[in-house]
Amino acid sequence: MPGHSKELFREPSIAERFLCCICLMVFRDAVQSPCGHRYCESCIKEKIKNESERRCPSCPDDSSEGIIDELYPDYAARKDLRNASVKCINEGCNWTGKLQEYCQEHEASCPFERIKCLKSGCGKTLKRGDLSHHLERECPMRVIECRFCKKQLPYKEAKKHTTECPDSPVTCNCGKRVARSQMEKHLNPDTGDCIKRKAKCVFHPLGCNAKVVASGLEDHMNKNAMEHNRMIVDAIGSSPLPKDKNGGAQPLHNGLEDVFKIKGSASSLPEATLKELAELLKEQLVFKADDPTETKLKKSGAHGSVDVAALQHEITNLRKETKKQKADLENTLATKLEREWAEKIKNTNAMIAVLDQRTETYQQVLAVLSNELEALHAKAMALEKQNTYLKEVTERQEKRLQSQDQMLTLKNIALAEQELRIQALEAASFDGVLLWRISEYNRRRQDAVSGKTTSFYSPVFYTSRHGYKMSARVYLNGDGMGKHTHMSLFFVVMRGRHDALLPWPFQQKVTFMLLDQNKRDHIVDAFRPDPTSNSFKKPSSDMNIASGCPLFVTQELLMASNSYVKDDTMFIKVVVDTTGLEKL
Repeated sequence: MPGHSKELFREPSIAERFLCCICLMVFRDAVQSPCGHRYCESCIKEKIKNESERRCPSCPDDSSEGIIDELYPDYAARKDLRNASVKCINEGCNWTGKLQEYCQEHEASCPFERIKCLKSGCGKTLKRGDLSHHLERECPMRVIECRFCKKQLPYKEAKKHTTECPDSPVTCNCGKRVARSQMEKHLNPDTGDCIKRKAKCVFHPLGCNAKVVASGLEDHMNKNAMEHNRMIVDAIGSSPLPKDKNGGAQPLHNGLEDVFKIKGSASSLPEATLKELAELLKEQLVFKADDPTETKLKKSGAHGSVDVAALQHEITNLRKETKKQKADLENTLATKLEREWAEKIKNTNAMIAVLDQRTETYQQVLAVLSNELEALHAKAMALEKQNTYLKEVTERQEKRLQSQDQMLTLKNIALAEQELRIQALEAASFDGVLLWRISEYNRRRQDAVSGKTTSFYSPVFYTSRHGYKMSARVYLNGDGMGKHTHMSLFFVVMRGRHDALLPWPFQQKVTFMLLDQNKRDHIVDAFRPDPTSNSFKKPSSDMNIASGCPLFVTQELLMASNSYVKDDTMFIKVVVDTTGLEKL
């Protein structure tokens, strides 16, 4: 991950001091190479990971110091940056605080940061605070459940799925709603229950080729009753005489039942009606095997001689009798069928009347429910408007409170800064000598050991009223090479109001003293500034990088002696040699 954006820092000077040479952003997890250059840890590792010779990218190619054998964490830079004041750079966010708080708490949770939707295939960019609502209500890739087949599918496919779902209801031409998978069964001409399906007439095997909807079957039967009767009579007349066991002819009425076995279809006539029709035909068609005419024909055929006139007379009489029987049969069948269908129509009309009454009742109930539903919908709309209004009022109040909190925070910061400034002025000295009293030593050292507060600064002091502005910085649990084993003490050159009139770089001798409160054996260390070090150049920010003694005094000596820490208090003296400085 590259460094932090420079826009994140409230003080541009801090951002300029800690820029990574690779990503040109502010250090994230600063590290230092053996040659002294500093980078983001991830940037330098990515830069040199595939190189056969790991070289510092900021050093000349022929420099022997540019070989990177190991990278060292730059704890000083990390500490300074952790405590740097930052502001969130996401549009609309007013968060401010320390960089450490930003990285640990706010950076990954800012509701105003624009991120991509988590659902694959969506790709929409939106604020993190709107992500939850988007995933629940707006994302085309959010998973929903089909209310018919319960299948889980993306929202964007719901419309297409509805047109294919086997359990989704579709409306038939008859007005009935049927599951899509059951529609074929519903429309089946033979077994379906659709009142508008077209089926063959039950007299189709006897010659009726009409196809009618189920609801029109009764009307078809009524209108074509005579035609259907004629078909039955024609079928009977064309049937061959049944034979007995010896091959002789049987009476015609013995095979009448076969005529009513309508092959390949289910007749709508009741079985009792069919039997009655068969009985009527048996009574009227009295062709017997021992009929005189039949016997006479047999005898004539046997002797080889035929009385033509007598035979013609018999045939004429037979035709007349057949016509009469046919007419009687048609009348009888018509009367019987009319009676049957009249009874059916009566029953059907009664059922329709009952259904009409039920339908009217249901319509009344439906009207009442519809009115109640409209009333509830109106109430829901009113509540929703009220809820929206209350939400807007709440948001305005929250924004107002946030604004007040921010103003109060800024005022508190200003007051604290003013108080610190007053305290600094009261404690400041103007002769190049700092006498620093450190109280609550044990608590402060424990904070340093735990990492809560590893270091702190002394009050500022000056070489003269218009001279160099300086400070001391102490690490009670040590820093760098002295961590955990020594107390580290550093000298800091700060930006002052009269720096433009002072000689640079800073070159005055600095002496550190840990005072023996029994006045016997003070611990003293001194150094002269390196003119080439950035720590002693003219400050371009609030303060330069601290420089001093990481191994000032051992923890063992401090713990063994009772003279350097008394009554939980320590005294440190810093003396800056003012010899050669011109008074302004």
